Amino acid sequence: MTQEGSSKRNYTFIGNSIFLFLTRFFPTLATLVVMIYFSHYLSFDLYGAYNKFWVALYLISTIAALGIQNFLVTYSPSVVASLIKTLTTRHKLYLFLWICLMGLTFAIVQNQAMIASLPLKDAVKSVSNETALITLPFSFFVVYVFSIMIESVLMVFKNRAVLIWVNVFYSIGFCWLHYLFVQQETTSMDTLFLYLLLLATGKLIVYYIAYYLDLKKQPISPVTNVQRIRNLWAHMAFYDVSQMVFRWVDKFVLSMVLSAGLFAVYFNGSVDIPFLPLLLGAVGSSGLMQLAYDNREEAPLQIQNKTGRILSCVVFPAFFFFMLFRYEFIELTFSVQYLEAVPIFLMSIMVLPLRAYKFTTILQHKHQGRIINTGAVLDMAIALGLAYPLYKKMGLPGIALSFVISTYIQSAYYLYHTSKALKVSVVKLMPLLNWLVKLIVFGIVFIGFRYLLPGSISKEITLISGIAFTIVVMLIAFLIELKAMKRIYVHPQTKV
Repeated sequence: MTQEGSSKRNYTFIGNSIFLFLTRFFPTLATLVVMIYFSHYLSFDLYGAYNKFWVALYLISTIAALGIQNFLVTYSPSVVASLIKTLTTRHKLYLFLWICLMGLTFAIVQNQAMIASLPLKDAVKSVSNETALITLPFSFFVVYVFSIMIESVLMVFKNRAVLIWVNVFYSIGFCWLHYLFVQQETTSMDTLFLYLLLLATGKLIVYYIAYYLDLKKQPISPVTNVQRIRNLWAHMAFYDVSQMVFRWVDKFVLSMVLSAGLFAVYFNGSVDIPFLPLLLGAVGSSGLMQLAYDNREEAPLQIQNKTGRILSCVVFPAFFFFMLFRYEFIELTFSVQYLEAVPIFLMSIMVLPLRAYKFTTILQHKHQGRIINTGAVLDMAIALGLAYPLYKKMGLPGIALSFVISTYIQSAYYLYHTSKALKVSVVKLMPLLNWLVKLIVFGIVFIGFRYLLPGSISKEITLISGIAFTIVVMLIAFLIELKAMKRIYVHPQTKV
């Protein structure tokens, strides 16, 4: 292994991770800003109606997309281009009709929400145009699904300029429209989504032009073992759907049995930590993209260890920050009325250390879709089985804890099968010594920092200080890790 080749692989892996992260960073940031803004200014009912739209959209669009967005990153650009060019008109028609069918389903689900079309002061407004009740959510759904599918192709083609800049401008427009919605109190919810539809359509048009031009430039690679590719696609479609259902099933069920106030508390208490799922997906997809090019026998194990090292520089400091600053985070992010969400939030973040590793990367690369899906079903079954007993014992925090426990068991299951696939011990799959040192060091540093902060300063200053300190720690840890990785993977004889 040459020093130049190893360094290039390291920086390619990190570069791809940063690119994929930035692509989705700005829309995620915009969604977070809107969520915080709405938590402070909207009533429980209107806030719940708004989130209900997105929960249904994310869930049903995952079914409509058929796992394509995660499936494509398994292959190189030439293979993806070849797969697209082999699609017949009939295939494209079937796909379009399937998306339309799912769009109609989504529109029917949203029908009552669009009828309500609540303005800011909790009054219910009727929508005079009955057709809008179907056409608006249907159109929004179709545009959204095609956007995420084309976006996944552009990611494989590495069209950085289009992806990043389009998402920057889209995110700015997204935030601005929501700001206007709050300021103009007579504006109805369906009007807000009409403007969002126009914004999303503009994004789709730019994406399609870039996709069309990029596709023409891609070389054709012979597609072999079509059945194996088709099987992986089917498994990834099932996995994506099951994971999305698992992510939202607790919120959906509780929205049916809890009051609006209690549901709002649980929804914000079990919120995903900002940007961590995004970072995990970016690094995992980057690993798959590199594996598509790197045929070395040791590549899968090295990439998994790189993933664990990089993610731990962000995940571990984030874990200690949210654990030690949880009261300030919930109160200042979602307002004081959501303080009851703190115990739920504490249970939810117990899963954070697991986010330092992408457990399905090797299994997906090895086309082990059946194992991935078995783990997904196992995860959901254990969580649902534990939810009620833990709820009886602990209340709403028990429900959050049930999903944490099931995730740890699922991760152990994936590790076992990954070790079998690579024919190595489970211990070698993860940089355990590296993680142990970081957990000890970060724990001491963060606990010391938290209790050295003067108790007389305001909550705002406390939280801002914690955020700034966490960012500095992350950057220092990342730079140290980058230097260590260069030494380790350029010179394999050096001990990890």
